[in-house]
Amino acid sequence: MSSQIWVYLLIGALGTERLIEMAIARRNRRCQLTRGAREYGQSFSRWFFLFHGLWFLSFFMEATLTHSRLLVHPGWAVAAFLILQGVRYWCIVSLGYFWNTKIIVLPGAPHVRKGPYRWLEHPNYMVVRIELFLYPALCACWITALFFGVANLVMVRKRIGQEQRALRWGKVPGHPVPDQAIGARSGRTQGSPQQSHRGV
Repeated sequence: MSSQIWVYLLIGALGTERLIEMAIARRNRRCQLTRGAREYGQSFSRWFFLFHGLWFLSFFMEATLTHSRLLVHPGWAVAAFLILQGVRYWCIVSLGYFWNTKIIVLPGAPHVRKGPYRWLEHPNYMVVRIELFLYPALCACWITALFFGVANLVMVRKRIGQEQRALRWGKVPGHPVPDQAIGARSGRTQGSPQQSHRGV
C-alpha cells in the first residue's frame, strides 16, 4: 500500500472518530438536559466546531495538492492514532454522561476526579492540541499543522475560560446565569469533569 493512501486512511479514520464523538455528545446532551442542565457558550461553540471542520478541510486539501506521504512508517502513525484515541476515550469513559463537546452545566453535580482527571485538569484538550499539529505534520502538511496548531492554542484558551465561568455558576446556588447560557428546564449539558463539558 502506498504511503499516500495511508494519508487518506488516516484522515478517514479521524473523520469517523469525530462522527462517533458527535453521536456520544448528542446522547449525553439529551440525558443531561432531561436532568435540568444548562448549555453555555453556544455562540462560541459554533466557531469552535467550524474551526475543527476547517482543519479537516485544510488537511485534506493540502494532502491532495502536495501529494503528501507519511514521513514515518505507517506502524508509527497507527500507534500514535491508537494512543491518542485511547487517552480520549479514557476521558469520555471517566466523565460518563458529563462528557460532551459542548459546555453543559448541571448545577450542584459533584466534581469528577476519575481517570486522567485525577492528575490533569483538561486532558482531552491536551489530546486535541497534539492531534491538530501531529497528524498533519506526520504527513508533511506543514501549513495545516502550523497554522491550526497555533490557532488552536487561542481557541482552547478561550474555551477553557468559558468552562471555568460556567462551572463557577453551577457551584453557587442563586449565582447569576453566565452570559449566553441557555436554560432547559429538563436539561443540563456537560463540559468539564464536573458539571460542564471537556472538549472537542
